[in-house]
Amino acid sequence: MPALTHNLHAAPNPFNPSTRFSFELGSESSVDLRVFDLSGRLVKVLLDSEVRQPGSYSVTWNGHNNRGESLPSGMYFCRLKSGGITETVRVSLIK
Repeated sequence: MPALTHNLHAAPNPFNPSTRFSFELGSESSVDLRVFDLSGRLVKVLLDSEVRQPGSYSVTWNGHNNRGESLPSGMYFCRLKSGGITETVRVSLIK
């Protein structure tokens, strides 16, 4: 049975100054949640192989990179990996 039971989604989208990524797990699973720019470069790690129990989760991203720097307006991709399933959602940061 796959660990991911509902699609990854972001709200609000477009966003300023922050957005919330939400997902639901059907079983205990290790979760990676990462944000990439249009070039595919990793800009922010939100969850790094964190084991989570079944349930609903949300993680807020403030539009900053891993160094704490504010990112420019543009499109970004958030990728969730959990239980052998990968989901990606596109978000727009507007300043």
